[in-house]
Amino acid sequence: MGKEEYIAEIKKELGFMPYNEVVKAEEYFNSFFCGTQSDEEVINTLGTPKEAAKKYCKSNTEEEKNNQNRINKARNYTGWVIAIIAAVFLFPVWAPVLLISAAFVVFIMVMAVAVSFGTWIGGGVAIITGIFSNMIIADKLIQCGLGFVMFGVGLMLSWLLVWGLINLSIWFIRKVTKS
Repeated sequence: MGKEEYIAEIKKELGFMPYNEVVKAEEYFNSFFCGTQSDEEVINTLGTPKEAAKKYCKSNTEEEKNNQNRINKARNYTGWVIAIIAAVFLFPVWAPVLLISAAFVVFIMVMAVAVSFGTWIGGGVAIITGIFSNMIIADKLIQCGLGFVMFGVGLMLSWLLVWGLINLSIWFIRKVTKS
């Protein structure tokens, strides 16, 4: 089998590929026959046309995968670069929103603390004033009873606040360390 026949057989094996890929393959195999070796030695080195075509397809597939990996890595870096650039240019927009949101969260937390501890302390004050006031016994019992209710509600609110903050902190730490 001569060079022309050998390359024609390879082209038949690669017939499923697009025309321009077959032309590239033909150029690739022709380059082997340009050296100092005889056509027979080159054909023996490359193997049968079927084997040569299979090796060519495999090497092209691996090359395509490597190229695709390089493209994907470049896209990932490009995404990060775009995100950073967007964050920098949008700083005048997102910084005030972030500050206002943080201030709102702090305000809500301060109000929750004030309400829970205020109710707790107010209940204690109502109990003490109910005991030591110059009222009739029925009024003292009502004031002390309401004081105990307020004290209990304040204690419960304080406990829920602390418990919620601890669980929220644990959740946040887990989310941050998981990423």
